Amino acid sequence: MNYTDLIIIYLAGGSPFGVYYFFNSNGNKKLVWLKSVLIIFVWIPYAFQLLYSNVTSKLNNSKLSDISNQQNTLRNNLAKLQRGFEDYLPTNKAEMSLFELREIIERYSELTTIQSELNGKPANHEKEIFRINGNNEIEISAICLNRRNHKRLLSHQTQAKSDFLKSLRILFNSTKDVKKLGEHSIEFVKLLNEDEALISVFELYKEFSQTLQESNVSNSEKDLWTTQEPKQSNTKQISIRLQT
Repeated sequence: MNYTDLIIIYLAGGSPFGVYYFFNSNGNKKLVWLKSVLIIFVWIPYAFQLLYSNVTSKLNNSKLSDISNQQNTLRNNLAKLQRGFEDYLPTNKAEMSLFELREIIERYSELTTIQSELNGKPANHEKEIFRINGNNEIEISAICLNRRNHKRLLSHQTQAKSDFLKSLRILFNSTKDVKKLGEHSIEFVKLLNEDEALISVFELYKEFSQTLQESNVSNSEKDLWTTQEPKQSNTKQISIRLQT
């Protein structure tokens, strides 16, 4: 095998990469032709570049699929826990309807989930507004808009959390199974990963657990008092009979 054969083999290996670049490139046809011919002669770095980009894209796709699967699992678990609150709503009281409870819990869950997914960076649609407007400071303007939108979202989420805690107080006040409702609420807020709401739910659970214990003690005292009353009346009757 001489040098001519080696050159032919080398160019035969680079020809597919040149053709691939030509059919996958957009722009000036003359530049595309020149780059394609250049890649035929210098195809080894381009081959490594293609290999790296393909491996990176596959890894990114697998990571994105894992993230999407985790998000779907989280949303499914949240949906189950949201529906579980309906079991503790009494049907004989008009203090809160079923549709109001669903709206409050779903609004709180969605706003909290969206807020947790924000990374503090402006999105593309926030930049696009200033790009269309012809603003020279697109990044700074988009950051300011992102901060304003984040404050608005935080305000709505805070109001939704307050409404959720109010509805939870109504459920605690009307249900007999305070322990199950407390465990269900704690699991729901832990899944949302919000510490402030978790503390508030713990306080509500503790408050109504103590109230339930006090009511049970008072009821037992009443039962003991009623059982003692006929005994006292019997002793009075016996003493009257002895005197007569």
